[in-house]
Amino acid sequence: MSCAKYKMSKTTYQRKMPLTSAQEKFILITKDALNLFPTVGKSFNLQVGDREFKAYIHGKSCVCMGPEKPHEHYYLEGRGLKEFLPWGRFSEITITKLSEEKYALSYK
Repeated sequence: MSCAKYKMSKTTYQRKMPLTSAQEKFILITKDALNLFPTVGKSFNLQVGDREFKAYIHGKSCVCMGPEKPHEHYYLEGRGLKEFLPWGRFSEITITKLSEEKYALSYK
C-alpha cells in the first residue's frame, strides 16, 4: 500500500489518491485523521455532489508490516459509494466536516 500525501485541518481531510486506491476502490483514512470523524463504525451522512450516502469508518486488522507489528488500517465505507465514485478519474479527495453527523466529499 502506498503512503500518499495528505493534509488535515480541524474540519477537512485532503489526500492524494494512489493508483492502488483507484484500482481497489478504497479511500484510506489515516490514523491521525480519525478525530475528524465519528467513532469507528458509527454512521454519518456523506454528501457527494447531489447524492447523499450513509457512510462510516471501517477498521481492518493488518500485518502488512509483518506479524510482529500488527496494526489497523481505516477506510471510508458506505453503501453505494464505491459504485458511485468515478474511480481512476480523480487524483485527490477532500472530506469536509459540515456538522457532527454530516460531511461532504469532493474530488478532482
